[in-house]
Amino acid sequence: MRTVPRCVCALALLLVLAPFAIAKSTTVEGTGDIEKMSVNNGDRAVTVKLRGFAAPCEAHYFKIVVFWGKKRAYQADAGCYPGATWATSLYYLPNRDRGEGGLPVGCKRFKIAYKEDRGIYRAFMPRKCLGKAPDRIRVRAEGNNYSSTTGGTAGPTKALARG
Repeated sequence: MRTVPRCVCALALLLVLAPFAIAKSTTVEGTGDIEKMSVNNGDRAVTVKLRGFAAPCEAHYFKIVVFWGKKRAYQADAGCYPGATWATSLYYLPNRDRGEGGLPVGCKRFKIAYKEDRGIYRAFMPRKCLGKAPDRIRVRAEGNNYSSTTGGTAGPTKALARG
């Protein structure tokens, strides 16, 4: 008879601690051109830092995918285009498995910046721009430098709670 109260107590403790078991930030090791990726799923923005890529237009292209479930995602891109133009963009992908370009997201505060002194790209995606994303997300990245033969990847992360 004592096992029933113990089970109820254990279940109550699990329900209380479960929301705190999911991290809001993480760092994962990458492969190839991506040495590591750090992600912070904050209340106001999702911030992703990539280490390992060369400076803009020495790096060819990379994409960061913020996803949940099986299909939907947001994709932040940065790449070097003809005329040595480094351009960034943010898209909503209703079905990331289709391979289609997605729907452009107009967001003034979205930014991808390169910190030359640290060799880090920082993608800042305000939560207002990620309106369809739930509180729990996962993130992965891929891309390549012009000097690379293999490219690189990082992630996917485990589910990250917002906050």
